Amino acid sequence: MTDHLPGPGPAARLVARHCDSLVRHPGLFLERYFTYADEKEWKFNQKDQAAFLEKVARLSETPPAESKEILAGWDELVEALAPRGAIRWEKRTLVRLASHLSRPTPIENGACLLHPVFGFPYLRGESLKGLARAAAFEQKLDEKKWERILGSTAAGGTVAVLDAWPKEWPVLETDVTTSLHREYYESRGGSAPGDWEGANPVTFLTIAAETLFRFAVLPLPAAQKDDAKDVRECLTWGLENLGAGARTASAYGFFISETTRCAP
Repeated sequence: MTDHLPGPGPAARLVARHCDSLVRHPGLFLERYFTYADEKEWKFNQKDQAAFLEKVARLSETPPAESKEILAGWDELVEALAPRGAIRWEKRTLVRLASHLSRPTPIENGACLLHPVFGFPYLRGESLKGLARAAAFEQKLDEKKWERILGSTAAGGTVAVLDAWPKEWPVLETDVTTSLHREYYESRGGSAPGDWEGANPVTFLTIAAETLFRFAVLPLPAAQKDDAKDVRECLTWGLENLGAGARTASAYGFFISETTRCAP
């Protein structure tokens, strides 16, 4: 058992039975306090995974008493960066968003990126920067310019992309995807797919549709005049046309415009 996963011991079993009264942090329950139905195998079957993730989703339904103060911390940070040229804007999810499904947790492709301290889902700045780069590539924009702005393995960029936080405490929802040819995929093509195979439903966590997120970019000292504005526009295009997170090919993770403005 690795250090970051506690294992199905007595404490985990106790928390699993009384999670509503002992743990209010969805991330702790998701990544630390879990139990396996079969402790010899140390793995979930999909029925157990679905029940476990439903508990995680329920924990997200009741925000902590200080939720407004917690989320206001992002605004305070961006306002403090405003004199340095920070640009902020807001966008709302059009559909459900699946984020970091393959995080190192005991469940199979069903996790969600939750804030390590506060437990709400958010979008990492590193991932958003990668989305901006993908958007620049898809639009066939000047490669040298965008390498200068976003950086490369040889040099840092000229614009920082901040983590995107929700404006209000978001709700997690469970969803299901179904694989029809499990043996074929697990054998990497060694076993031929057939219509006699049973369906294999996999439950995973998502961020609810119509969740409003706040985004911000910050020009660094080496930035040129419009670098931050260009990143905002490129990232906005990526959020609307490419989608964020996982399963974008299945229409998850797309955003619609809400507001666009400079930080005061």
